[in-house]
Amino acid sequence: MKGKRSTLGKLARNRGLFLVAAMIKRALILCFALAACEDVTPVAGVEDAPPPPPPFTPRSPEVGDPSDPCFAGSYLGLIGRPANTIGLAETETFRIIRPGEEVTEEFVPTRMNAEVSPTGVVGRVYCG
Repeated sequence: MKGKRSTLGKLARNRGLFLVAAMIKRALILCFALAACEDVTPVAGVEDAPPPPPPFTPRSPEVGDPSDPCFAGSYLGLIGRPANTIGLAETETFRIIRPGEEVTEEFVPTRMNAEVSPTGVVGRVYCG
């Protein structure tokens, strides 16, 4: 008699575990179903673009540096930056040289040039 009782006890325990496992499975299915119902409405033509970089501010120039008469060292932060985000107006002492753009050959030591690569980013800054 003792053998039958222990077998029935094992069956009851196994059935209880089976019911618990079935309830957990149903709960997980319900969670996944609810997560899949999230309302996401994509806007046509709009991609998640990274925010533009902050406006460029030149650092303080090295006073009295004869090798840098146009203070190009203050503008090294432009290198690698998209040209359309420079935010500085072109003047007689600052110009942006875009790909394929014709420029004068005259050397003006106090003029700073920002050369834009074909990919649209500033590739180098130099006096001239």
